[in-house]
Amino acid sequence: FEGDADSGAAESTSQGEGAPDWELPADSPLVADAQSLAAAYNLLPDGEGSGLYPALALINHSCAANVAIEFLGDAHEAAIVALRPIAKGEEVCHCYVPLSNFSSGAQRRRHLLGQHGFVCGCPVCTADADDQSAGGDGQALELFLEAQAHEQAGDDEAAMAVYEALVAQHTEAGGASAPYEDAVAADVDAPPDSVVTSTALNSLGGYALDVGELQRAREAFSQALVFWPANGMALINLGDLEREHGSVKVAIGHYERAAGLAPVPRRGGWHDTWAGEPTAKCRTMASYMLVLLLHQCGAYARALSYLRRFGGIRYRMSPAVWDLVRSRPEDR
Repeated sequence: FEGDADSGAAESTSQGEGAPDWELPADSPLVADAQSLAAAYNLLPDGEGSGLYPALALINHSCAANVAIEFLGDAHEAAIVALRPIAKGEEVCHCYVPLSNFSSGAQRRRHLLGQHGFVCGCPVCTADADDQSAGGDGQALELFLEAQAHEQAGDDEAAMAVYEALVAQHTEAGGASAPYEDAVAADVDAPPDSVVTSTALNSLGGYALDVGELQRAREAFSQALVFWPANGMALINLGDLEREHGSVKVAIGHYERAAGLAPVPRRGGWHDTWAGEPTAKCRTMASYMLVLLLHQCGAYARALSYLRRFGGIRYRMSPAVWDLVRSRPEDR
């Protein structure tokens, strides 16, 4: 990189004497991507475009950014410009979103989670979360994001404590939150507390499984379904729990309920992140487990109905083989 620290230019992608050679090798897979972007650029209106800047893509986000990225006119070059003095060893971060686009820190964090797939734990967002007071819809999401940040930092105990506080708060409020279907109808911009609380209970149940507390895990997953009956992951978790430590028959019931969940239409935003994509994955996972368990139990016709969900499968193991496996050694 080249740049003049005194002028505020911390880094630049422009080539010059002493700058590293960032030209892509001819066999790099990024070359095809760059060519596609160049072709797309020619179709965009004047003033709009796309660019591939491998070095800039390495910079992480912070709402308290210490640099900004500036594009240098028609030169197709970009510069990293310092917004304030940057200490030695301090991470260079820029803000992925215009802060003025959001009316609150909660809205900004929801956007970053939904569009970029991470929980922002920068000082600005941490302060926003600390300033939140107990309330209705929206507060549960803030607590959930706080717990997720603890998990990402490797502090499971702190994360579980926040999840428990979230569940207790919503339980004490009588679960008075719009269910998922009402939230869809009202076109709200964030998941309702009932869905967030149900998802938090999935995490609590998973942690209980990790430490061998099976009954506590079963209670958490069951409670998750009280808050959100269409929580596919809670059903999968209950099925796995029963399959490994309880009744196969009960496990099949949980899997069948998960496989029977209605597909969630794509709506973008939190709908896909919290409901659409998880539901699709759970339906597939439950169907797979049903094919396996129902064959093991000799319910071949029921198994076949779920097997047909997987297109392209031409062969399956003969029921006679399953019968042989299920028979006693002395009967073989």
